[in-house]
Amino acid sequence: MGNSNATPHIQSSASRSEKSTADESNSVRCKASARDAAASATPADKATEETTYLPIFANIAKVMCQNGAAYWQLALAFQVDESIIHEWKRTHKAFATACKYGTNFANDTVERSLYQLARGYDYRDVKIFCNRGRTIYASYTKHVVASVEACIFWLVNRRPDEWSHLEQAQKKVKPESELGRAMDNMKFDFFRPKED
Repeated sequence: MGNSNATPHIQSSASRSEKSTADESNSVRCKASARDAAASATPADKATEETTYLPIFANIAKVMCQNGAAYWQLALAFQVDESIIHEWKRTHKAFATACKYGTNFANDTVERSLYQLARGYDYRDVKIFCNRGRTIYASYTKHVVASVEACIFWLVNRRPDEWSHLEQAQKKVKPESELGRAMDNMKFDFFRPKED
């Protein structure tokens, strides 16, 4: 478990979609409340917000951005309008650097995860059994197969000269057409890179 390269436990698609829906709902509520609070602020309130920057905010922003926070979420955490976050980035070099570093870290993490998903990977897991009243922990290696969709997404973006024809072909086909329905049913299983 101390391995920094360990892959997190994979959730079922149902629990991921439930969590995703709940996160999106919270995200919408937070954005709305942040906008409402910003709209009700007087010009005097906004003037004092600009002067409330503290050097510790750079560290907080860095950690939040490393965990995927957007600028509106930083604004919510610091209880300021999002425009103030952009102002702090312009006027405080440490804050701008922290936001950039944190955002790059989060993007790099997602990129590595997409790459792992495109290749498939193994991770350690534990099954728990009860045998005659005794709890037994059985450690084992679980394999996650490569995702064809992740492979295609990676290649279309990293090698567009060789793979972008897939994306263009899909855009040209109407989803309600017979070919569109057939392509949906195939789920990219037949695609290969184009040859010169």
